[in-house]
Amino acid sequence: MSLSLLLALSGTAAAAEGVYSSEPQHLLLSDIANVFQEAEVDSGWLPADSPVQVRFQVLGLGATQVVMEGDADLWWPTDLNLSFLPEPGSGELFVDTNLQAVSTVRFDIFGYSWESEIDSRTLDDVVGGATFDPFVLDDSSENRVEIVSDDGAVELITYSLEVFAGVGLTFSADIGPEATIGFEGIGWQTEDALLTSASGALTYAATGQAVQEVVATFLAAWDATLDLVITPQVDLDAGFLGSYTVVEFEIPITLSATSFEQAFPPTSLAFPLPVLDVDVESYDFGELTVGDLANLNLAIYNDGELDLEGVPALTGSSYFLIYPNYFQAGPGHEDGLVVTFAPETTGSFQASLLLTSNDPSQPTKEILLTGVAVDPPVVDDGGGDTGTDAEDDGTDPTISTEVNGCGCASGSAPAGLPLLASLGLGLVALGRRRRG
Repeated sequence: MSLSLLLALSGTAAAAEGVYSSEPQHLLLSDIANVFQEAEVDSGWLPADSPVQVRFQVLGLGATQVVMEGDADLWWPTDLNLSFLPEPGSGELFVDTNLQAVSTVRFDIFGYSWESEIDSRTLDDVVGGATFDPFVLDDSSENRVEIVSDDGAVELITYSLEVFAGVGLTFSADIGPEATIGFEGIGWQTEDALLTSASGALTYAATGQAVQEVVATFLAAWDATLDLVITPQVDLDAGFLGSYTVVEFEIPITLSATSFEQAFPPTSLAFPLPVLDVDVESYDFGELTVGDLANLNLAIYNDGELDLEGVPALTGSSYFLIYPNYFQAGPGHEDGLVVTFAPETTGSFQASLLLTSNDPSQPTKEILLTGVAVDPPVVDDGGGDTGTDAEDDGTDPTISTEVNGCGCASGSAPAGLPLLASLGLGLVALGRRRRG
């Protein structure tokens, strides 16, 4: 349903919550977290008290990246409400970690001792990815995203060494990395508030600004573990004495276990708003003869950056009329109404003109209207002094006034001239203009 139709149906009633909104602002969030930065472990010499021992030093390097998309929506009837709407399926979590390993061996066999670094290499990356629905807050469809990477064991080293003639050693080891990365949303942080709910909104008081500016920062929580299982084995080839395994065991290592909070880069948002302005707070039509009418051409300005739309309504005396029943003005432009005072009996009369619009700072603007109706002067049929110097030429006198830049004319309505036609002439003169 269009806003115009909603306004026409609502009359002077308060607008339904959320019926007005600014232009949505697209969100593209991206951040990188170094979850395994400089994770390092040294296994030491293992197994203890063995004639053949191995030592592994492993360094983990890697980062994760998160990308999320959605829209920021500012809506109101009165207070401004800022909501964050996710784009389903637009969340992506990537992990890319590599391992650098140094292997060292020492032995003391048959009186021969030896120690040396036998291998240094960078292993294949630990990689993974996941898609999800942003923004993983407490009441989101997903409130945690997790990647588990377990690609099985890969070869770490294979190294052969001849101890002396006829006797050799073969060192080998496999390594099985297991990585778990978790991501959760904490909330949207602005200058003075934190929104932790996916379905909630941040509230701001409308102050009549043409643009509502907000800087929002998304806060997230990360956790990560990187576990290794190294399975070294040492085989001895003793020539005629035979071959056999000297050492074979598992070394479980937790290379990294971390959790922390991190803020995404700030997002600057600018929401255009309508701002209604008029030249008068009240208007007095003055004294008018019963049967005559007077028009007020009321200009309605939009000093905002979003289209202004609204409906007028009158409460009070039925001798005040308005035309048309809707107004609209683009940013920096104006529209107008014709307000008519057409009394049919003598007395003092007043009414309130209510301008209900999508301006969040003043959803309803009230202008007080007043006017006095008097009897027409008595005409002396005998030709005597009628109390006026004007010569009776068969026409009614017309008095024109202009107040605050709005044309106001009063006079008798000729017989048979519809009131609506009189109102229309005023509108033609007013039109829709850009405010200077």
